[in-house]
Amino acid sequence: MTASMLLITASVQAQVNVGGLMDLEFRVSGADSKPYVNGSPSAKPTLYFPNARLFVDAPIDAQWSFFAVLQSDHYGSKSLNPPFFSMLHVTWAPFDADIAFHAGRIIIPFGLTSERFLSSENPLRHLPLSHEWTNRVDKKAGLSKGPRDYALAPGTTFVYSRMYTHGIAVQGSYGILDAHLALTQSAPSGFNESGEYATPAFVGRVGLTPLTWARVGASFGHGAYMRKDPKNEIQLSDADRASLTQTIYGVDATIDYRYLRLSYEYLHSTWLAADIDKQTVVPGAWAEVEIPAHAHSIEAVWDLAAVPGLHMASRYDRMTVGGVTSGEFERLEAGFGYKVSRSVTIKTTYATARNQGRDLADDVFGVQVSITF
Repeated sequence: MTASMLLITASVQAQVNVGGLMDLEFRVSGADSKPYVNGSPSAKPTLYFPNARLFVDAPIDAQWSFFAVLQSDHYGSKSLNPPFFSMLHVTWAPFDADIAFHAGRIIIPFGLTSERFLSSENPLRHLPLSHEWTNRVDKKAGLSKGPRDYALAPGTTFVYSRMYTHGIAVQGSYGILDAHLALTQSAPSGFNESGEYATPAFVGRVGLTPLTWARVGASFGHGAYMRKDPKNEIQLSDADRASLTQTIYGVDATIDYRYLRLSYEYLHSTWLAADIDKQTVVPGAWAEVEIPAHAHSIEAVWDLAAVPGLHMASRYDRMTVGGVTSGEFERLEAGFGYKVSRSVTIKTTYATARNQGRDLADDVFGVQVSITF
C-alpha cells in the first residue's frame, strides 16, 4: 500500500512526502455502549477524534524508500491513546517489474479489510465485526471463562484490528494476478513488538482480476499468537506458547460494475488456546483447547449518479464462535456518505447488533467527517 493510495501528499524538502488523515465523529449510542461492545467511548452523546494519522513517505534513491505512519486512536479505550508508529518500514524495489519488498512494521496482508481499513477507503464507519468483536481467546491470559465484562474483555479478533504487524513482505502483480505475502512475528490475530518464537508466522493474500469489474481473493495465515506475560509466564513455557497457534483462511469476491459494488468475504479461524489454571500457579498448570470460529460479511455500495459524490452503503456481518466458548453475533450497519471535496468526506450510519442472542442497548448512530491533507 503506497502513500498515494492513502492520502493527498504535499512535497517538502529532500523529496519527503507528508500528509495526514483525521476523523472527527459525533456518536449517539445505547446504554450498554463500551469500547469493546461497539467501539463507542461512552454511552452518552460524544464528539471526539477516533483516529488521527500522519503519513511520511521518503524516497531514498531509485530502489529504496521509507514509509511511516504516526497514529493516535481510541483502540480499546475511552480516550485517545498516546501517539505511536502503526507503520514503520523500508521498501526495496530492485526490478523494473511491479514487485517490492518491505521490512519493519507493515500492514497485515489478509482479506478485503487490508485494502480498506482507513476511513477514507471504508464506505461505512465501522470495520467488519470480525475485526472489532473479540472472542475469549486472549494473547496474554489464554482462554477466559465465566461472566464477561465487555468493558475489560480480554480476547482477540480474527485479524488484529489495528491491521499492522512486524515482519518482512513481498508485494507485486503480474497481469490479472496480484499477491502480498509476509513472514511475521505473530499470527494475524496477535501482535508482538519483538520476536518470541524460533519460527515466524506466515500470512498472505492472493488476488485475481479476471474481468475489469470482478475480483476474487484468497488469504491464509498460521502462527503463534501468545505473548509472554505475568498472566501466563509461570504456567506456560516458551515452547508451550509457541505451540499455541492460530490457523486462519479466507475467501472473498467483489463485483464493481457501473454504480454498484458488491463484496462478500468468508473467514474461518481456529485457535489452539491455553485454559490456564489460575489457582494452581505452577509450571504445566494448563490444558489445550481448540476454539473454531467463522465469519461472513456482505457489503453493498451504490454511487448515486444523480448526485456526484454521494453513496449509499450497508454491511451485514455474522460471526460464530464454537468450542467451549460458543456464541453467535450479528451486526447490520447502513448509511450514506458524501465526498464534499477531494479532501473531505462526510458519512452518517446507523448500526444495530445482536450479541449471543441478547439484545444489548448498543445501537449506534454516528456522523463522521474524514479529512485528508
